[in-house]
Amino acid sequence: MSRRQAEPIALEDIQAMARYALSRGHSHSKWAVYCGAMLRLGLSVSVYKALTTKSKYIYVSNGRKEYKVRFSDHRPNRQRSDDCDFIVGRSHLGSSSTRAAIEATKEYFGINNETAN
Repeated sequence: MSRRQAEPIALEDIQAMARYALSRGHSHSKWAVYCGAMLRLGLSVSVYKALTTKSKYIYVSNGRKEYKVRFSDHRPNRQRSDDCDFIVGRSHLGSSSTRAAIEATKEYFGINNETAN
């Protein structure tokens, strides 16, 4: 997987996805909730959707550094330290939530609750 394959996503895209999901009686995707939260914090977001699995790789940037989060419904085939910075879902080390990913990303970029409001 190459960073070049990730597509930038805007808040308008996330909102359109939410409207569509709700109109079909579905909940909003967890990875999209995360992307929306990051965009509302003023960060840039790009998404890579894996072709053979339902995994999504989210690249978040403030223009100086980047944080990579993996959303998946399965454990990774291999869990390398350089594969991503945070895994949402099941991993070989346990499981984690979207909320935990948001908090970890805010910590990485030095965003606290006061600056996020």
